[in-house]
Amino acid sequence: MCVGAHVSSFYAMVFEKHFAAARAKGDQKRLRPKNPFDEAKKVKAMARKRARSEAKSINPSNGQLIAEAADAKVRQMETKAAAAAAAAAAAAARAVTAAENKNAAAPASDGVAAAASAAVAVAAAVAKATAVDGAGRGPILHTAAEPLWALERAASRMRMDQVWRRLPVPMLPHSTIASVVLLSGPALSSSARASINVRVILSRPKLKEALDALATAERTTVGGVPVGHELAVMLTLGEHDSVYVFLSTLMQMGSVFAFNESILLSNTFISWVGGFVSSTAHLPAVLSFLTGEPVAVAVMAEEIRTDMAGRLLPDCVWALPGARRGAVTTERQVGAFGGLSANVQDVCDAGQREFLSNALLDGGLAEMEQRTVACSLPVAVLSTSQSASFTHIVDKEVSMETALRAVPDVLDWWDSSVTQIVMLVNIGNVHWVSATVSLLPGRVVLYDYSRDSSRAKTHIISRLFLSAHQAEMRWRATRGDASVAVHEWAVDEVNTPRQQDPYKRGLFAFAYIWCYVHGQDLSSFSGVGDQLRLSLIFFVSKCAGARLKKQCT
Repeated sequence: MCVGAHVSSFYAMVFEKHFAAARAKGDQKRLRPKNPFDEAKKVKAMARKRARSEAKSINPSNGQLIAEAADAKVRQMETKAAAAAAAAAAAAARAVTAAENKNAAAPASDGVAAAASAAVAVAAAVAKATAVDGAGRGPILHTAAEPLWALERAASRMRMDQVWRRLPVPMLPHSTIASVVLLSGPALSSSARASINVRVILSRPKLKEALDALATAERTTVGGVPVGHELAVMLTLGEHDSVYVFLSTLMQMGSVFAFNESILLSNTFISWVGGFVSSTAHLPAVLSFLTGEPVAVAVMAEEIRTDMAGRLLPDCVWALPGARRGAVTTERQVGAFGGLSANVQDVCDAGQREFLSNALLDGGLAEMEQRTVACSLPVAVLSTSQSASFTHIVDKEVSMETALRAVPDVLDWWDSSVTQIVMLVNIGNVHWVSATVSLLPGRVVLYDYSRDSSRAKTHIISRLFLSAHQAEMRWRATRGDASVAVHEWAVDEVNTPRQQDPYKRGLFAFAYIWCYVHGQDLSSFSGVGDQLRLSLIFFVSKCAGARLKKQCT
């Protein structure tokens, strides 16, 4: 058209009138962009944004979807219940008519009589179940502020700074009676509608009792649950109105019960961390796992609290990508820790002084392994599951046959140049010790401040000797040096620093092998175990954050 304006007087006149009209209206002249591709990107971005806004305005919210699904379920149950009630009434009418009709050629069939008796039994059960409704002294007072489905959603969408400001949902007392009833017709409809907004939860024993009773009733009902009927659990507390719940509601109770535990756990954690915010202490350089320099305890506590405040309960705090065995470079980079992770709950668990999860310890061991790789140190850092595979699994000793298979599998994660092995070993799920195996001097060191001589420790030492012999034979086989004599292995036990608090065992066991790998001495340290706990959390979360930032860039 621009060319036409130059070659045709008609188009020239059209263009002139068009621009004259535009100037008369005061329309702003559009400037040609310097880069038309950038302008196209902006147009596309604006179109996508407009489409998202329109979709959001059209699509129903999650609450609406849940309400619509619940209404559809109720309507379906009402339809089935009405059909079943009509069929039962017709069968009963036919049975009565056949019995009263003296001129009938034959009596009513057994099937019709059975249907009539079943209808009467069901009607009696429903009448008995619904007789409590309205006869109590008002609703149960142990209720939540929100329905169970809303609390279940909040558990996965609420940030930690919101979680630790909440109060746990009150639970029904142990005196609550849970009985299974069979519902149909109007009783089923009203109970199904009411179950959408149930706001009570059972304690863990009572919840298990209700689920078991529901499963037993469904399993033992002769002929199965009739069409148009549903089994429900009737919760009765004193003379209050009864509450009817179905299997789906009991499952929601389980989720809310877990949310309750998370609220209590997060409160304990934030209270524990908050106790360090005003501290003036500094962690010694040897035990500052992240920097290797003295760090203010208050700084670590504030950073941990800030980091956790914005996370959700299901969030992953630390993770290491998996590795495919066979790729030596990749294996050496992640060791046996590939695919392991620690989530928000693992961190909150560490805030309880009497508990420390394997996930957090494995995170610290994995980051230790990463540093040995970066420094090209010939050290193998075993995960807690690897060390358990040939020593102790929970409270059971691993047999010699199993250990002989497990040790080579563990050693295969590292190349033959490894001359040192470090590990944490758990005894009976209550006690942690650490062990180091040095191939060149032929020495095994066990750190255990308890100084006892238990059977479990003797068993662990024997398994450490087994792993040491296997590692030495593997190392010598790759060197081909037959002239070097095999070591006479010796074991040393280290008992310092001693700790009276049993809740710090895992932390000091980790600190010991950390110092061993970095050539430091822990024996003179007399610090506070909670500071070590704080440093381990800080170390693991910061390393994970740095790795994620590196991947994004």
